[in-house]
Amino acid sequence: MRKLIIIVLVLVSYVQSQICPSYASWVAGSTNACQCNNGYYGTSPSTCKACPDNSWSTQGSTNTGPSITVSACNQCAPGYFVSTVAVTTPGSEAAAKCTTCGTTHSTPNTMATTQQTISDCNTCMDGYYLTVVAVTGGSAAAATCQACASQGAITRLRATDTPQTANDCNLCLPGYWVSSAFAQGGPAIRCTACPPGLTNSASATGATGLQTIASCDTCPIGFYVTAIAQSGGPVSCAPCPPNSSSPPSKNLGFCTCFDTNAPALSSSVTSCACKTNYFGSVATAPLAASGCVLCNDPNANYSLINGKCACRANTYGTPTSNATTPPTSSTCYNCPTDATSPAGTTEKAGCNNSKILLPLVTLLFSLILLL
Repeated sequence: MRKLIIIVLVLVSYVQSQICPSYASWVAGSTNACQCNNGYYGTSPSTCKACPDNSWSTQGSTNTGPSITVSACNQCAPGYFVSTVAVTTPGSEAAAKCTTCGTTHSTPNTMATTQQTISDCNTCMDGYYLTVVAVTGGSAAAATCQACASQGAITRLRATDTPQTANDCNLCLPGYWVSSAFAQGGPAIRCTACPPGLTNSASATGATGLQTIASCDTCPIGFYVTAIAQSGGPVSCAPCPPNSSSPPSKNLGFCTCFDTNAPALSSSVTSCACKTNYFGSVATAPLAASGCVLCNDPNANYSLINGKCACRANTYGTPTSNATTPPTSSTCYNCPTDATSPAGTTEKAGCNNSKILLPLVTLLFSLILLL
């Protein structure tokens, strides 16, 4: 079992590395699908850096882009509050300064970008419940929290003004399933971890009833479902082929190639390559330009040398490529009579009179032999 867990973790790491650079992850529907993770910032997905000194950023256009600086780290990580706001003045940018909420496992109820105090540490981190509310005013103090009895258990409500009990730990995190159901006035919920990478879709709806390991029914991003979860077993997942990905899913299906000119993956198409009549190398990142070229000029061929559509030998010009429908006439023109050119010639000057030159050289050589 331990070997299986290690293998799954390695596969998850491998697939993620095929999708986005380090410290970035795929965000479906965004202008740039790969963006710096929460808690990081960068001018591009390949330059993501960790926010300094427990400061924090929110993934998206506010932490990834050409104009992004360290001031994108304008919030604080869980367990910390904003004691000094981030500086956005050009040339003097600085991240927010964050102060710990202490050893009470409390955290602010909202991730603010404005200045806070210790009394803003008024709720509990995941896996804890509120036992003493935060104090405001001259005797300001953070809330006090107690660990839930079961690992993976969380409270349905992040209380801020009313103490809770262990029985308020009545939900399981998405990576867990309910192995002992919660009952009002009875024992607290018990949660058991799903196999690495798998999640429980029912967690999103707040399920508290008894479940089985079959509730671990969702594959992570970068994996596709090979067998749905059913009684006695969790969902089965396989990593996406290189240059493809899949969103989290619990339904049978296949990954999608990044390149729009690659065929749909299926049980018979298991790798990403250019589709019929297209040539080149497929895109290697989400939303990247297609690397597949449609060479449909009647007097051109795809060149393995430069990866482009090129006019055939003894012609010159710039061929039509990637046209929706084949052109009725070629933009590769024949060299003049008795002239030749190598494939890929773009200018008429590239045509030479080798057809005439060769017979002359041959005649001259014959005369020399006769002498």
